[in-house]
Amino acid sequence: MVLDTCRELSQREGIRCKLVVMYEENEYPHLTRGVDIVFCNSRVLPSIKGKWQIDIAHWKHIVQEFQPDIIHSHLFEAEIMSRYWIYSNAEYFTHGHSNMEQLSSIQLKNIFNKRNLTNYYEREFLLKKYKEAGNYFISISKNTTSYFYKILPKYLTKNIFLLPNAINVSNFYKQKINSSNKLELVTIGTLNNNKNQVYLLEVMLNLKKLGIDANLSIIGDGDQKSFLQEFIARNELNSQVKIFGKQNDIPDFLSRAYIYIHAAKSEAFGLVLLEAMASGLPVITLDGGGNRDLIEEGKNGYILPQETSPNAFAQKIIELAKDKELYTKFSEHAIKYAAQYDIKPYADRLILLYQKALHEKNLIHS
Repeated sequence: MVLDTCRELSQREGIRCKLVVMYEENEYPHLTRGVDIVFCNSRVLPSIKGKWQIDIAHWKHIVQEFQPDIIHSHLFEAEIMSRYWIYSNAEYFTHGHSNMEQLSSIQLKNIFNKRNLTNYYEREFLLKKYKEAGNYFISISKNTTSYFYKILPKYLTKNIFLLPNAINVSNFYKQKINSSNKLELVTIGTLNNNKNQVYLLEVMLNLKKLGIDANLSIIGDGDQKSFLQEFIARNELNSQVKIFGKQNDIPDFLSRAYIYIHAAKSEAFGLVLLEAMASGLPVITLDGGGNRDLIEEGKNGYILPQETSPNAFAQKIIELAKDKELYTKFSEHAIKYAAQYDIKPYADRLILLYQKALHEKNLIHS
Protein backbone atom coordinates (compact mmCIF):
# COMPACT_ATOMS: atom_id res chain seq x y z
CA MET A 1 0.00 0.00 0.00
CA VAL A 2 2.87 2.38 0.80
CA LEU A 3 4.49 1.64 -2.56
CA ASP A 4 1.20 2.24 -4.40
CA THR A 5 0.85 5.54 -2.53
CA CYS A 6 4.41 6.64 -3.33
CA ARG A 7 3.97 5.88 -7.03
CA GLU A 8 0.67 7.74 -7.18
CA LEU A 9 1.96 10.80 -5.29
CA SER A 10 5.07 10.96 -7.48
CA GLN A 11 2.87 11.26 -10.57
CA ARG A 12 1.17 14.37 -9.20
CA GLU A 13 2.40 17.76 -10.37
CA GLY A 14 4.48 19.62 -7.80
CA ILE A 15 5.02 16.61 -5.51
CA ARG A 16 8.28 14.79 -4.79
CA CYS A 17 8.10 11.61 -2.74
CA LYS A 18 10.98 9.66 -1.19
CA LEU A 19 10.48 6.31 0.53
CA VAL A 20 12.91 5.66 3.39
CA VAL A 21 13.16 2.03 4.52
CA MET A 22 14.90 0.67 7.60
CA TYR A 23 15.81 -2.75 6.19
CA GLU A 24 17.62 -3.54 2.94
CA GLU A 25 15.60 -6.65 2.06
CA ASN A 26 13.12 -5.82 -0.68
CA GLU A 27 10.13 -8.19 -0.64
CA TYR A 28 8.40 -6.30 -3.47
CA PRO A 29 10.93 -5.69 -6.28
CA HIS A 30 8.11 -5.81 -8.84
CA LEU A 31 6.41 -2.87 -7.09
CA THR A 32 9.42 -0.64 -6.40
CA ARG A 33 10.22 0.26 -10.00
CA GLY A 34 9.95 4.02 -10.41
CA VAL A 35 9.92 4.69 -6.65
CA ASP A 36 12.61 6.94 -5.14
CA ILE A 37 13.63 4.56 -2.38
CA VAL A 38 16.59 4.74 0.01
CA PHE A 39 17.80 2.46 2.80
CA CYS A 40 18.48 4.22 6.12
CA ASN A 41 20.78 2.50 8.60
CA SER A 42 19.88 4.76 11.53
CA ARG A 43 18.48 3.18 14.69
CA VAL A 44 17.12 4.40 18.01
CA LEU A 45 16.83 1.63 20.62
CA PRO A 46 15.41 2.93 23.91
CA SER A 47 16.41 1.31 27.18
CA ILE A 48 14.59 1.47 30.51
CA LYS A 49 18.08 1.48 32.09
CA GLY A 50 18.87 4.73 30.30
CA LYS A 51 21.54 3.27 28.00
CA TRP A 52 19.97 4.16 24.68
CA GLN A 53 21.55 3.02 21.43
CA ILE A 54 21.28 6.03 19.14
CA ASP A 55 22.56 6.54 15.63
CA ILE A 56 20.51 8.99 13.56
CA ALA A 57 23.29 10.54 11.46
CA HIS A 58 22.12 8.88 8.25
CA TRP A 59 18.47 9.78 8.90
CA LYS A 60 19.39 13.43 9.52
CA HIS A 61 21.43 13.46 6.31
CA ILE A 62 18.52 12.07 4.27
CA VAL A 63 16.07 14.59 5.73
CA GLN A 64 18.34 17.62 5.41
CA GLU A 65 19.19 16.72 1.83
CA PHE A 66 15.58 16.09 0.76
CA GLN A 67 14.04 18.89 2.89
CA PRO A 68 10.55 17.40 3.18
CA ASP A 69 7.39 19.32 4.02
CA ILE A 70 5.80 16.10 5.31
CA ILE A 71 7.31 13.16 7.22
CA HIS A 72 4.84 10.28 7.18
CA SER A 73 5.82 7.19 9.20
CA HIS A 74 4.51 3.63 9.05
CA LEU A 75 4.89 1.03 11.82
CA PHE A 76 6.25 1.44 15.33
CA GLU A 77 10.02 1.17 14.86
CA ALA A 78 9.86 4.02 12.37
CA GLU A 79 7.93 6.09 14.91
CA ILE A 80 10.77 5.90 17.43
CA MET A 81 13.56 6.57 14.94
CA SER A 82 11.90 9.38 13.01
CA ARG A 83 10.72 11.25 16.12
CA TYR A 84 13.98 11.20 18.09
CA TRP A 85 15.10 14.29 16.19
CA ILE A 86 12.32 16.64 15.11
CA TYR A 87 12.89 18.43 11.80
CA SER A 88 11.14 21.72 12.42
CA ASN A 89 10.35 22.45 8.75
CA ALA A 90 8.13 19.37 8.36
CA GLU A 91 4.72 18.28 9.56
CA TYR A 92 4.63 14.74 11.03
CA PHE A 93 2.04 12.06 10.30
CA THR A 94 1.66 8.71 12.06
CA HIS A 95 -0.12 6.00 10.05
CA GLY A 96 -2.15 3.69 12.27
CA HIS A 97 -1.97 0.47 10.25
CA SER A 98 -2.80 -1.38 13.46
CA ASN A 99 -3.83 -0.64 17.01
CA MET A 100 -0.28 -0.11 18.28
CA GLU A 101 -0.24 -1.83 21.64
CA GLN A 102 2.96 0.02 22.57
CA LEU A 103 0.93 3.22 22.96
CA SER A 104 -1.59 1.70 25.38
CA SER A 105 -1.60 2.89 28.97
CA ILE A 106 0.04 0.42 31.34
CA GLN A 107 -2.20 -1.45 33.76
CA LEU A 108 -1.08 -1.41 37.42
CA LYS A 109 -1.46 -5.20 37.69
CA ASN A 110 0.95 -5.67 34.76
CA ILE A 111 3.48 -3.01 35.73
CA PHE A 112 6.25 -5.51 36.51
CA ASN A 113 6.02 -7.24 33.13
CA LYS A 114 9.20 -6.33 31.23
CA ARG A 115 7.45 -5.88 27.87
CA ASN A 116 4.82 -3.63 29.46
CA LEU A 117 7.50 -1.56 31.17
CA THR A 118 9.32 -1.14 27.85
CA ASN A 119 6.06 -0.15 26.15
CA TYR A 120 5.37 2.40 28.89
CA TYR A 121 8.85 3.87 28.53
CA GLU A 122 8.55 4.12 24.74
CA ARG A 123 5.03 5.56 25.04
CA GLU A 124 6.16 8.37 27.35
CA PHE A 125 9.03 9.18 24.99
CA LEU A 126 6.77 9.26 21.93
CA LEU A 127 4.02 11.33 23.55
CA LYS A 128 6.56 14.06 24.33
CA LYS A 129 7.82 13.93 20.76
CA TYR A 130 4.29 13.92 19.32
CA LYS A 131 3.55 17.08 21.31
CA GLU A 132 6.78 18.72 20.17
CA ALA A 133 6.06 17.88 16.52
CA GLY A 134 2.34 18.74 16.60
CA ASN A 135 1.84 15.21 15.31
CA TYR A 136 -1.06 14.15 13.06
CA PHE A 137 -2.56 10.65 13.16
CA ILE A 138 -4.17 8.77 10.30
CA SER A 139 -6.52 6.00 11.39
CA ILE A 140 -7.53 3.40 8.84
CA SER A 141 -10.87 2.29 10.28
CA LYS A 142 -13.51 3.31 12.81
CA ASN A 143 -12.01 0.70 15.12
CA THR A 144 -8.54 2.30 14.91
CA THR A 145 -10.05 5.77 15.35
CA SER A 146 -11.69 4.67 18.60
CA TYR A 147 -8.39 3.18 19.73
CA PHE A 148 -6.49 6.40 19.04
CA TYR A 149 -9.06 8.44 20.98
CA LYS A 150 -8.76 6.00 23.86
CA ILE A 151 -4.97 5.91 24.18
CA LEU A 152 -3.85 9.40 23.15
CA PRO A 153 -3.90 12.46 25.44
CA LYS A 154 -6.73 14.87 24.71
CA TYR A 155 -4.39 17.53 23.30
CA LEU A 156 -3.44 15.14 20.47
CA THR A 157 -6.91 13.83 19.59
CA LYS A 158 -7.77 16.95 17.56
CA ASN A 159 -5.20 15.72 15.03
CA ILE A 160 -6.80 12.32 14.35
CA PHE A 161 -8.15 11.80 10.82
CA LEU A 162 -9.93 8.76 9.41
CA LEU A 163 -8.55 7.76 6.02
CA PRO A 164 -9.12 4.09 5.11
CA ASN A 165 -6.30 2.30 3.29
CA ALA A 166 -6.48 1.80 -0.46
CA ILE A 167 -5.37 -0.46 -3.28
CA ASN A 168 -4.62 -0.06 -6.97
CA VAL A 169 -7.92 -1.54 -8.11
CA SER A 170 -6.75 -1.95 -11.72
CA ASN A 171 -4.18 -4.55 -10.60
CA PHE A 172 -6.79 -7.00 -9.41
CA TYR A 173 -9.78 -7.55 -11.63
CA LYS A 174 -9.02 -10.33 -14.10
CA GLN A 175 -11.10 -12.77 -16.09
CA LYS A 176 -11.82 -15.78 -13.92
CA ILE A 177 -9.67 -18.85 -14.55
CA ASN A 178 -11.86 -21.97 -14.33
CA SER A 179 -9.12 -24.57 -14.04
CA SER A 180 -10.81 -26.73 -11.41
CA ASN A 181 -14.17 -28.34 -10.84
CA LYS A 182 -13.65 -28.00 -7.12
CA LEU A 183 -14.80 -25.13 -4.90
CA GLU A 184 -11.67 -22.96 -4.80
CA LEU A 185 -11.09 -20.95 -1.60
CA VAL A 186 -8.19 -18.64 -0.80
CA THR A 187 -6.83 -16.77 2.21
CA ILE A 188 -3.87 -14.40 2.49
CA GLY A 189 -1.89 -13.30 5.55
CA THR A 190 1.05 -13.86 7.84
CA LEU A 191 0.94 -17.34 9.35
CA ASN A 192 0.54 -16.45 13.01
CA ASN A 193 -1.84 -16.89 15.90
CA ASN A 194 -3.73 -13.66 15.21
CA LYS A 195 -4.44 -14.46 11.56
CA ASN A 196 -5.87 -17.74 12.87
CA GLN A 197 -5.41 -19.96 9.80
CA VAL A 198 -5.89 -23.03 12.00
CA TYR A 199 -9.57 -22.05 12.29
CA LEU A 200 -9.84 -22.20 8.50
CA LEU A 201 -8.32 -25.68 8.55
CA GLU A 202 -11.11 -26.66 10.95
CA VAL A 203 -13.55 -25.19 8.42
CA MET A 204 -11.98 -27.35 5.70
CA LEU A 205 -12.41 -30.43 7.91
CA ASN A 206 -16.11 -29.64 8.22
CA LEU A 207 -16.47 -29.15 4.46
CA LYS A 208 -14.79 -32.52 3.92
CA LYS A 209 -17.14 -34.23 6.40
CA LEU A 210 -20.11 -32.65 4.60
CA GLY A 211 -18.92 -34.05 1.28
CA ILE A 212 -17.96 -30.71 -0.26
CA ASP A 213 -15.09 -31.01 -2.74
CA ALA A 214 -13.11 -27.87 -1.89
CA ASN A 215 -9.52 -26.62 -2.09
CA LEU A 216 -7.92 -23.96 0.10
CA SER A 217 -4.86 -21.98 -0.99
CA ILE A 218 -3.05 -20.34 1.93
CA ILE A 219 -0.78 -17.47 0.84
CA GLY A 220 1.78 -16.29 3.38
CA ASP A 221 4.58 -17.30 5.70
CA GLY A 222 5.21 -17.04 9.41
CA ASP A 223 6.02 -18.74 12.68
CA GLN A 224 2.99 -21.07 12.57
CA LYS A 225 3.84 -22.63 9.21
CA SER A 226 5.16 -25.89 10.69
CA PHE A 227 2.21 -26.17 13.08
CA LEU A 228 -0.25 -25.69 10.20
CA GLN A 229 1.57 -28.21 8.01
CA GLU A 230 1.44 -30.77 10.82
CA PHE A 231 -2.29 -30.14 11.27
CA ILE A 232 -2.86 -30.62 7.54
CA ALA A 233 -0.93 -33.90 7.49
CA ARG A 234 -2.48 -35.22 10.72
CA ASN A 235 -6.01 -34.60 9.46
CA GLU A 236 -5.35 -35.88 5.92
CA LEU A 237 -6.02 -32.53 4.27
CA ASN A 238 -2.97 -32.62 1.99
CA SER A 239 -5.06 -32.98 -1.16
CA GLN A 240 -7.39 -30.12 -0.15
CA VAL A 241 -5.06 -27.53 1.42
CA LYS A 242 -1.76 -26.10 0.20
CA ILE A 243 0.47 -23.45 1.77
CA PHE A 244 2.17 -21.41 -0.96
CA GLY A 245 4.30 -19.04 1.15
CA LYS A 246 4.78 -15.40 0.14
CA GLN A 247 3.79 -14.67 -3.45
CA ASN A 248 4.13 -11.74 -5.84
CA ASP A 249 1.30 -12.81 -8.16
CA ILE A 250 -1.55 -12.30 -5.68
CA PRO A 251 -3.99 -11.19 -8.44
CA ASP A 252 -3.44 -14.54 -10.21
CA PHE A 253 -4.25 -16.53 -7.07
CA LEU A 254 -7.39 -14.45 -6.53
CA SER A 255 -8.48 -14.92 -10.15
CA ARG A 256 -8.40 -18.71 -9.67
CA ALA A 257 -10.53 -18.60 -6.51
CA TYR A 258 -14.29 -18.54 -6.00
CA ILE A 259 -14.63 -17.24 -2.41
CA TYR A 260 -12.18 -15.45 -0.12
CA ILE A 261 -12.19 -16.61 3.52
CA HIS A 262 -10.55 -14.92 6.51
CA ALA A 263 -10.41 -15.67 10.23
CA ALA A 264 -8.20 -13.03 11.92
CA LYS A 265 -8.91 -12.52 15.61
CA SER A 266 -8.05 -8.83 15.30
CA GLU A 267 -7.94 -6.77 12.11
CA ALA A 268 -7.29 -3.03 12.06
CA PHE A 269 -8.58 -2.78 8.49
CA GLY A 270 -8.21 -5.74 6.12
CA LEU A 271 -6.48 -4.68 2.89
CA VAL A 272 -6.55 -8.25 1.56
CA LEU A 273 -10.34 -8.23 1.80
CA LEU A 274 -10.42 -5.26 -0.56
CA GLU A 275 -8.04 -6.99 -2.96
CA ALA A 276 -10.30 -10.02 -2.97
CA MET A 277 -13.41 -7.93 -3.60
CA ALA A 278 -11.69 -6.00 -6.39
CA SER A 279 -11.07 -9.43 -7.94
CA GLY A 280 -14.79 -10.20 -7.79
CA LEU A 281 -14.63 -12.52 -4.79
CA PRO A 282 -17.30 -12.48 -2.12
CA VAL A 283 -15.73 -12.48 1.36
CA ILE A 284 -16.61 -14.62 4.36
CA THR A 285 -14.74 -13.47 7.45
CA LEU A 286 -14.76 -13.46 11.21
CA ASP A 287 -15.30 -10.07 12.85
CA GLY A 288 -11.82 -8.67 13.56
CA GLY A 289 -12.96 -5.15 14.45
CA GLY A 290 -11.62 -2.95 11.67
CA ASN A 291 -12.96 -5.16 8.88
CA ARG A 292 -16.51 -4.21 9.89
CA ASP A 293 -15.98 -1.12 7.71
CA LEU A 294 -15.51 -3.29 4.60
CA ILE A 295 -18.24 -5.91 4.75
CA GLU A 296 -21.79 -4.97 3.80
CA GLU A 297 -23.52 -7.97 5.31
CA GLY A 298 -25.42 -9.98 2.73
CA LYS A 299 -24.21 -7.79 -0.14
CA ASN A 300 -20.47 -8.35 -0.70
CA GLY A 301 -19.97 -11.05 1.91
CA TYR A 302 -20.62 -12.23 5.44
CA ILE A 303 -18.95 -11.07 8.67
CA LEU A 304 -19.41 -13.59 11.47
CA PRO A 305 -18.88 -13.27 15.24
CA GLN A 306 -15.57 -14.55 16.61
CA GLU A 307 -17.38 -17.31 18.50
CA THR A 308 -18.82 -18.75 15.26
CA SER A 309 -18.11 -22.48 15.02
CA PRO A 310 -16.08 -23.82 12.07
CA ASN A 311 -19.16 -25.79 11.06
CA ALA A 312 -21.34 -22.66 10.92
CA PHE A 313 -18.63 -20.91 8.89
CA ALA A 314 -18.56 -23.88 6.50
CA GLN A 315 -22.35 -23.68 6.11
CA LYS A 316 -22.02 -20.04 4.95
CA ILE A 317 -19.52 -21.12 2.32
CA ILE A 318 -21.88 -23.87 1.10
CA GLU A 319 -24.86 -21.49 1.07
CA LEU A 320 -23.03 -19.01 -1.14
CA ALA A 321 -21.42 -21.61 -3.41
CA LYS A 322 -24.73 -23.38 -4.16
CA ASP A 323 -26.78 -20.25 -4.91
CA LYS A 324 -25.42 -19.03 -8.27
CA GLU A 325 -27.74 -16.02 -8.45
CA LEU A 326 -26.76 -14.89 -4.95
CA TYR A 327 -23.09 -15.44 -5.73
CA THR A 328 -23.30 -13.29 -8.86
CA LYS A 329 -24.93 -10.45 -6.91
CA PHE A 330 -22.23 -10.65 -4.22
CA SER A 331 -19.44 -10.73 -6.81
CA GLU A 332 -20.75 -7.74 -8.76
CA HIS A 333 -21.31 -5.70 -5.62
CA ALA A 334 -17.84 -6.60 -4.30
CA ILE A 335 -16.23 -5.13 -7.42
CA LYS A 336 -18.26 -1.93 -7.19
CA TYR A 337 -17.62 -1.62 -3.46
CA ALA A 338 -13.85 -2.03 -3.78
CA ALA A 339 -13.68 0.66 -6.47
CA GLN A 340 -14.28 3.40 -3.88
CA TYR A 341 -11.02 2.39 -2.18
CA ASP A 342 -8.87 2.97 -5.27
CA ILE A 343 -5.43 4.54 -4.77
CA LYS A 344 -6.19 7.61 -6.92
CA PRO A 345 -9.00 9.11 -4.80
CA TYR A 346 -7.06 7.98 -1.72
CA ALA A 347 -4.07 10.07 -2.83
CA ASP A 348 -6.39 13.05 -3.40
CA ARG A 349 -7.65 12.85 0.17
CA LEU A 350 -4.15 12.32 1.58
CA ILE A 351 -2.85 15.41 -0.23
CA LEU A 352 -5.73 17.44 1.25
CA LEU A 353 -4.69 16.31 4.75
CA TYR A 354 -1.10 17.31 4.04
CA GLN A 355 -2.24 20.71 2.76
CA LYS A 356 -4.44 21.24 5.81
CA ALA A 357 -1.50 20.55 8.12
CA LEU A 358 0.81 22.90 6.19
CA HIS A 359 -1.89 25.61 6.10
CA GLU A 360 -2.37 25.43 9.87
CA LYS A 361 1.39 25.61 10.35
CA ASN A 362 1.58 28.75 8.21
CA LEU A 363 -1.27 30.34 10.19
CA ILE A 364 0.58 29.67 13.45
CA HIS A 365 3.81 31.20 12.18
CA SER A 366 2.29 34.13 10.30
